[in-house]
Amino acid sequence: RILENALPLPRDYFEYGSEQKLTCTIDAVPAPETIQWQWLSEEDCPIGDKKRDFGKVPKQHNCKGWKNISDSSGGNQIKKYEALQNRVNKYKIRTTSTLEIEAANTSAFYRCLARNKAGEDERMIFFQVTWGLDIHVFPVNNPIESENVVLQCTTKKKRYVNL
Repeated sequence: RILENALPLPRDYFEYGSEQKLTCTIDAVPAPETIQWQWLSEEDCPIGDKKRDFGKVPKQHNCKGWKNISDSSGGNQIKKYEALQNRVNKYKIRTTSTLEIEAANTSAFYRCLARNKAGEDERMIFFQVTWGLDIHVFPVNNPIESENVVLQCTTKKKRYVNL
């Protein structure tokens, strides 16, 4: 069982160029035999109406063509991925797998697949990359007090409130 699946879906945005760490925590008896990270471009995994469904993880059956994390062609550069095990009690081992992304450059889906003799579970993460807010003042040459100016605000894939 992947513990993060019990939490509400995060609506996180990842700042363009930032280093990020994704986590997948597995409680299983027996411990997972394999943990695999995969990725898929945002374009290859339809999410329906982009305005209404923004930030929702699509149903698994809609997503095809998952790539192994070692194939980062066209995706984000991966710094490293690893798994660490800790004994929770006499019977249970908790495994935490992390995926470190060197620079958030591309929106994509990531998933962690954990398998053991009893079955498998997965966690899907919508990795939404956003750019900061750019503000430009027109006219550009030092406006004078009481002169009309135009503020142009631009951004990509980020929701702002109270601008």
